[in-house]
Amino acid sequence: HSFPTRRSSDLIHFTTLQQTSLTLSSQGTTAAPYVLAPGRYGALTLNNSTVSYSGGVTVDSLSLTNSNLNVSPGALGTPGNLSVAYGDLGLNGSQVTVNGSLNLSANLNLTTSTMSVTDTSSIAGNVSMDNSTLTLKKAMQVTGNVTLQNQSILTHFAATTTDTSMLDITSASMNIDATSKIDVSGKGNLGGYQKGDSSLSYRYYTDCYGQPYSPAAGENSVNTGRTLGNTTTGGSSSTNGGSYGGTGGFSSGNSNVSYGDPANPNELGSGGGGYEDVMFTGNCNVDYYHSGGNGGGLIRMVTGSLTNNGIIAADGMSADAGGGSGGGIRIDASSIFGTGTISAKGGTSTGGFWLGAGGGGGGGRVAVYYSSMTLPVAKISAFGGSGNLNGSAGTVSLKDTAKSKPDLIINNGGLVGNSKTQIAGGDFASIDISGGSDISGNYTSGLDTIFINTQLSVNEVLNLSRNLTITNSILVFPNGITVPGNLSITSSTV
Repeated sequence: HSFPTRRSSDLIHFTTLQQTSLTLSSQGTTAAPYVLAPGRYGALTLNNSTVSYSGGVTVDSLSLTNSNLNVSPGALGTPGNLSVAYGDLGLNGSQVTVNGSLNLSANLNLTTSTMSVTDTSSIAGNVSMDNSTLTLKKAMQVTGNVTLQNQSILTHFAATTTDTSMLDITSASMNIDATSKIDVSGKGNLGGYQKGDSSLSYRYYTDCYGQPYSPAAGENSVNTGRTLGNTTTGGSSSTNGGSYGGTGGFSSGNSNVSYGDPANPNELGSGGGGYEDVMFTGNCNVDYYHSGGNGGGLIRMVTGSLTNNGIIAADGMSADAGGGSGGGIRIDASSIFGTGTISAKGGTSTGGFWLGAGGGGGGGRVAVYYSSMTLPVAKISAFGGSGNLNGSAGTVSLKDTAKSKPDLIINNGGLVGNSKTQIAGGDFASIDISGGSDISGNYTSGLDTIFINTQLSVNEVLNLSRNLTITNSILVFPNGITVPGNLSITSSTV
């Protein structure tokens, strides 16, 4: 046999890129962290270490035990991204701060740990949280399932005077146990004399001792709460509650106007007004600064299956002065199970030293889209907050995807607001109103309409298709009303 002559051009060369694996044990301190050299790593393992890296890092897999890792932008503006190319990212008793995006090809496992990400997150596997906290700023896409257990918390960053965040998460399924929560309460627009990363109550300054008012770092240093667009323009002043879906309780001054779409909550709640109180003590003046509560944050969730046995909340912050309004929650899920709660309630005005209670925050907005739901409707709320002047109810919109129209619920949990919920009108399958609403615009109800404990004036048109039930209510219909089905009136004035 004869064989052809082998030429060098016929040869195929294979090059295997071997990444450097690295294990760090007992390296670095908080004051002097171990600085990880630039480069591409294989398996990176941190034990009892504090490590920093500038300009982003990519590893094959990453495991931390009792360690801290801070990934920050580079000196030339290179994003502080963290990418895990093949294996899992696992934290046990550890803390990771990513000042950029997070990109994982497999799973994220958090056990007794905290993690924060300031840009988008993409997880190709599952997210498992056990006694841990995950704080996000922008959207997170999870190909697999998200599980929260053992007092875990999923949240977003608190608002500041210049910046806001939201919790926008997409996953195959979401499972929240009875001890855990998705909670963005008090992380919306700032109240008067309030900050976002920790709550302030009241402080005082004595003029004769040369102690002028000195705002805390990051404080909204005026008495007006911040509102839609992260501005004080049009915000709630004095001790008035913040407004979003419902109007904050108010007396003198203003509560901000309500805003947003009941069917598509996409805004943060508004802050309550703060208050300056001057006390005269001999030759000295003592100025007390009472803080308003922050509004609730914003949750946007898309998932195949939601099992909620814990808490999903975007409640307003309670405060000495005006309570913050509830925030926004929109959930899109094929199926919803569990016995937990979903709430966007207004914050309470508690009153403080030398100050009586002011206005409670108005309720926020909740919209839930589903194909099947066994979670009780009574577990979903947007109550106004209590105070000397109660906030009014926010809105709850429930939409079965098999139906053409949503159900509208306005329920203030038994509180009588000193202002009324402003609704622009709409076309609903059913309308269930409890606790005081002022409806303007034209309304159509395709199913039964129910009013319980309601003070209501319908100044335009309310089109009914079936039965009308009125209980313990005072209703005014200047243009009359036609009931095609049965009319039931109990202990009411119409």
